[in-house]
Amino acid sequence: MDGGMLMRGRRTRLTLLLGTMAMLALGLSVAYAQTAMSWNLFSGQPAIQITNEPLYYVWFDQGGWHVRWSSVGVNLFSGQIVTNGQVADVRSQGGLGSWVVPQGARLVFLTGTVGGINGFDFRTTGDSLTFSLLLNQRLISPRQVVIGSGQVRAVAMPFVVTTSPVFATGTGVGGIPDPSDRIGAPGEGR
Repeated sequence: MDGGMLMRGRRTRLTLLLGTMAMLALGLSVAYAQTAMSWNLFSGQPAIQITNEPLYYVWFDQGGWHVRWSSVGVNLFSGQIVTNGQVADVRSQGGLGSWVVPQGARLVFLTGTVGGINGFDFRTTGDSLTFSLLLNQRLISPRQVVIGSGQVRAVAMPFVVTTSPVFATGTGVGGIPDPSDRIGAPGEGR
């Protein structure tokens, strides 16, 4: 490979990175996210598979919230999650390094994936989360987001997850309360 091709490849990657960061900083506001999904849909890990179509996977369990993505080829996965609480205990998962930055009530991520499964875990004190997930600098189709062990697909992009106050404040930052705390549907009293 000659030096010119190598430099063009580096410039292309840098342009993608800077473009995605600018889009996240300027345009991905939670103001247009209006479709709420109940937290109970997100319970349990979905079956993660590497398919020809890049996919995101979102779920929660006793360890907190989890976001993964899978891809056969080269793709840029990025986005943000905004909560009305605080984001904490962020951990990257997978083989490639990821840029995952908690910023108070917001978590921003960006990573290039050459194929395989990558992602991150986090906890939150909030009772509402808005997920804005991108693939190659564009909002991903909701059908490409697999939710919880029931393998439900997102209803819109971005989408909002609402939880009951009991769920959100359970056992610390983003902790899941004991199952005995889940009385009735979200929003019902104890």
